[in-house]
Parts: sequence; structure tokens; C-alpha cells
Amino acid sequence: MAITAQKLKMFGYVVVIPLVLAFIIFVLISNALGLDLLPIPFLDLSVQDPAKEELEVIVAEKEEEIKSLESSVSLLSERYDELKESQNAKAKELELWEQDLKELEEQLVEKEEMLNDKKVRIETIADKYSNMRTRDAAAILQELDDDEIIAIFKFMDSDTVSDILSSFEPSRAASITKNMM
Repeated sequence: MAITAQKLKMFGYVVVIPLVLAFIIFVLISNALGLDLLPIPFLDLSVQDPAKEELEVIVAEKEEEIKSLESSVSLLSERYDELKESQNAKAKELELWEQDLKELEEQLVEKEEMLNDKKVRIETIADKYSNMRTRDAAAILQELDDDEIIAIFKFMDSDTVSDILSSFEPSRAASITKNMM
């Protein structure tokens, strides 16, 4: 089958020329709409809109503002993290201080109980010496040191104390009296 020149010519008129014209029309319309699929330098159909330029400037400014705000947010986030870490460290430190305080309070309670027990024992001893004859109480108390005697005297009435002190040697009675002041 031989293709004749007339068939080729017919093919060109029916298929090729309409396709070329359709392509040219498509490119012109796309350039007019600003799509620039195939830029044609001598044919610039796009219309410059001053409002569009203003909007582009505003958009650029807003994008810069957004970048600035994102930077600020980043810095604030870092500062927040630092403060959070500091707060956690302070919370741990406070917890340790509270533990120390609790231990000290427990020790204080123990010492108060010991002092109360000692006070009760001294009161009991003072009561027993108060019920003894003065000479017998003085003879026993002279064997104790001055601080122990003074602790016992604190729980005795003044008449009993003076009677017992009068039974001591004068220098010892004077020493105890000085320490009681």
C-alpha cells in the first residue's frame, strides 16, 4: 500500500494543522492566565495588578514576622525547659531538706522524751531526798557532783534545800550556791 501525496496532504489538513492550532491556542490561554507552561517572551498577556504586588509585600512581611515569632517561641521554649529543669532540681533539693528536717524533728522528739524521763527521775529522787532526814540526804548528796545536786535541788522546796546546804562544808555549799545563780 503506497501512501500517496494526496493522502499525506489530506492527513496534514485534517490532523496535523488542527493539532498545531489547538496547541498554540492552549499555550496562549495558559500564558494569559499566568501559568507560563511555555513562556513566550514577546507575548506577555499577564496584567500587572498593583493590589497583587501590595499583597505579595504584605505576605512577605507576615512571613518574616512568622519567622521572628517562631524564633521567639523557640527561645521561650528553651528558657521554659531550663526553668523546668531548675524547678525539678529545686524540688529535689527541697525534698532532701524536708527529709533532713523530719529526721531532726524525730531526734528532737527523742531528746525531749529523754529529758522528760530524766526530769521525772530527778523529781522522784528529789521527792525521796525531801522525805529523808536532812543529815542522811546531805551525806548522800555530798557524793554527787555540783550539777547533779543542783538538778535535784530544783525540784525541792527552798527550806529543804537550805537545810541540806547547811549540812555541807561551807566551801562546797558556796560553790553549789554560785552554780545555782
